Amino acid sequence: MNIKSKTQKIIKALVLVFALALFGSCEVDKDIKDGIPAVAQIKQLRQGNKKITYGLTEYYQVIIDADIVTKDGKTWPVTFKEMAQMIDIPKIQPGQNVAVKYDPKDSTNICFDRSPERAKELLNQ
Repeated sequence: MNIKSKTQKIIKALVLVFALALFGSCEVDKDIKDGIPAVAQIKQLRQGNKKITYGLTEYYQVIIDADIVTKDGKTWPVTFKEMAQMIDIPKIQPGQNVAVKYDPKDSTNICFDRSPERAKELLNQ
């Protein structure tokens, strides 16, 4: 490997570190480690002000107004932000149900539940 190639790799790595520090690595793959599964009943969807590109994949920030419904029937309104691919936006329109997780210490901290098995289980109840 020549010097130019090594330098380019170092520059790419530094740009990635800077981008993660600036935008936060949790934006696209946001997760709540001990999150409790629930369903978000989408009421309204608005465009946010961020767009992130990873390779060829573009993610757009969406602001979601929803009612969160737990397995035991508790419900509360919430507004949360998520990053979504363009292809996923039709799945999160008003009237749709989406699998989410919420923080048991802060029920307004919501993220999409990206576990396909749990999402299928929750949405089929």
